Amino acid sequence: MTTQPTQTTLDYSLITPNTQNRVLARNLYKFLELRQADIARWLKTKIEKNSFAVENEDYWGFSTVAEGNQIQDFELTPNFAKKLAMMSKSKVGETVRDYFIARDNQLTKIESQPPKQLTPAEMMVAQAQLSLDLERRQTQMENQLQQLTTVVHSLETKQITQKETITKTNALTGEKAKIKAQKDDIGSEINYFIRQFATQKGITQIDQAHRLARAEYKTDTGNEYAGASNTSLESKQNYLTWLKSKNI
Repeated sequence: MTTQPTQTTLDYSLITPNTQNRVLARNLYKFLELRQADIARWLKTKIEKNSFAVENEDYWGFSTVAEGNQIQDFELTPNFAKKLAMMSKSKVGETVRDYFIARDNQLTKIESQPPKQLTPAEMMVAQAQLSLDLERRQTQMENQLQQLTTVVHSLETKQITQKETITKTNALTGEKAKIKAQKDDIGSEINYFIRQFATQKGITQIDQAHRLARAEYKTDTGNEYAGASNTSLESKQNYLTWLKSKNI
């Protein structure tokens, strides 16, 4: 006589698949009522070193923390968990094997029976149920298509925004480079005229010539010229124009 597991003898919550439809290996080990001291060896030999199991297809390893200690665990597909349970040599493993044997016998018995002839009323109910299932399936597919369309639209919008940002950045960078080149050209001319200014004034130190020229520029125009690298292009142009007007 076979023994089928029941809720009163076994804790099925331990092997109930999670939201990813996977069973935790440590929960399965506890469900099988195996010796706790052997769990590390069991995980290694039955899962990691199992030549009939493929990582990332039948199982996925991960680390977790239990009672303050980091431990290794695995997520198993329901089919792989079933295989491990049926291979177990514990009493629970024997119960699981008996259970699936009984299920197979029941299925064989059902398949051997001739199909039931439906009455017209039962056929109408079955057709109505089929129509509802098809309509539900179509609605699900339409919702999935709508979600996919939304995601694609969001990605396309993001790509367009990124391209526009890159274009604006490149344009701004190009404009800054152009202004810098103009500043460098004007700066070279200013240095030339300052050397002429120094010769005219009989000054041997260029720094002294710069200070004197800026002082005269402020007196003549009321504006100051700092000469720093961040001086605006307009200020540099005005200062250069003033130097040229001195007939240096």
